[in-house]
Amino acid sequence: SIAMTLPGRPVELEQSDRSTTSVSLRWKIPEGGNAGKPECCEVKRLPCNQTLAIVERPWFQSWWSVCIGELQPDASFQIQIVSRNSFGEGGTSTISARTCHKPGTPVILTKTSASDQYFDVSWSVLDPVAAPVTHCIVRLGRMHERTEYARSSRPWRVSLPKTLIPQNVEIVAVNDVGEGPPCTCQAMLLQRPSAPTGAEQVGRTTSAVVVQWSIKDPPGAPVQVCQAKTGARVLMQMDRADCRSWGSSLWTATLSNLEPSSSYWLQLLGINDVGEGQPCLLQVHTSQRPQAPTNLQQTHRTLCEVSLRWKVNDPIEAPVRECRVMLGEVERARVSRSLWCDANTYWTTSLSGFFANDSFQLDVAAVNDVGTGPAASVTVATCARPSAIKNLQQFETTPLRLQLSWMIDDMPEAPVQRCIIRNPGGEDMTVHRPWGHTQNQNRHWSTLIDKPIQLSRITIFAANIAGEGPPTMFCLQTLELPCAPQELQQTLCQATAVKLSWKVPDPP
Repeated sequence: SIAMTLPGRPVELEQSDRSTTSVSLRWKIPEGGNAGKPECCEVKRLPCNQTLAIVERPWFQSWWSVCIGELQPDASFQIQIVSRNSFGEGGTSTISARTCHKPGTPVILTKTSASDQYFDVSWSVLDPVAAPVTHCIVRLGRMHERTEYARSSRPWRVSLPKTLIPQNVEIVAVNDVGEGPPCTCQAMLLQRPSAPTGAEQVGRTTSAVVVQWSIKDPPGAPVQVCQAKTGARVLMQMDRADCRSWGSSLWTATLSNLEPSSSYWLQLLGINDVGEGQPCLLQVHTSQRPQAPTNLQQTHRTLCEVSLRWKVNDPIEAPVRECRVMLGEVERARVSRSLWCDANTYWTTSLSGFFANDSFQLDVAAVNDVGTGPAASVTVATCARPSAIKNLQQFETTPLRLQLSWMIDDMPEAPVQRCIIRNPGGEDMTVHRPWGHTQNQNRHWSTLIDKPIQLSRITIFAANIAGEGPPTMFCLQTLELPCAPQELQQTLCQATAVKLSWKVPDPP
């Protein structure tokens, strides 16, 4: 049919290149199965459905590609690819493509004094894809004095005379598309501190955290105090002499009186004679309760006992001491940490005192010095009775015997040991597990029944260490002995012979 021979839809559609006025796309079209072989692809622009190009089937490669030109710079376009062959249009795929765009806003990195006559300004700016920044323009003051700086190194840097202070400095990045948005800053001799860098948490207890960060001293205005805030609340104010390492820009402080197992967003900032600097954000945690155990599973079972194993992840500086195993509100076991326990080590325990053929839910929770973490749950079961017989069939029926065949599933760790055939009018027959059957194998069981003429209906069920499974009723198709001949008569009489005839009805 036509639907079976249309080509498939383009897949892995992506923009492979771009320029100021063009974009390049590439894609694949799967072949085989119910999809027909594509002969060409139509490239459209949405939503106007303008055909931009017709791409013929490529030779010796799986990628289709097209370059679309004469587009507007710094713009996005919705492009649709439609596969075609002689039977019509196949699937379609759409992508949002973009031509090269203007640079972003430059980011001021530093404003430092280089000498008595000049001060340095450095900045960074990201290069747009396929349209790198070619130069930057620095405009000074209201007269907008223009000075161009070609790309030389990273970061961008310029030295400005101090006679212009205070002045508004405007920096604009330029590429082949045009000028990007400007960045404006005010030149100052004395600066506020920059935001701290390298902030990290290096220690914790149940009610305190230890944090470490670096902050540079602005020229002529060293940082005297650092503050740690959470929201509008000042947690701690650290003096330079108490917290700063001698000969370096590294600060260390211990923030106490915090809540256990809590998370805080800290604002770290420096203060000098000019004022407060920019803050940096750092998320810190006091010692945490453990997370819920993972990989919780039942590993063994008997008639009255179950075994479990699981893993726990130790919170930083607050390792798990023990794990509690709960059955509802009742604690069934406390498992202490082993000597060589780590994140890849399984915790194990065995619980007894349950009933056979029973299932229930156990909860396991980890405990450390902070408290008890959330619990993980698992449904476990003791050894179960077998399921019902299935695929019960009768073979080789004769007046003297017949053969029965069936299948039965083994319960976990409680394989079927025997099957019992119950005759309401006679003795039970026991069929023991065939030799060579391993646990979890679902092989045929079979047996021969002698003198089936005396049977009409039997009941068969499986048994294991947990008990007997549900019975299965089965009606036997037995062969009956022939009836006595009927209508016996003599049809011929001679001197030395007679001829007899009769009827015998066949049993079913």
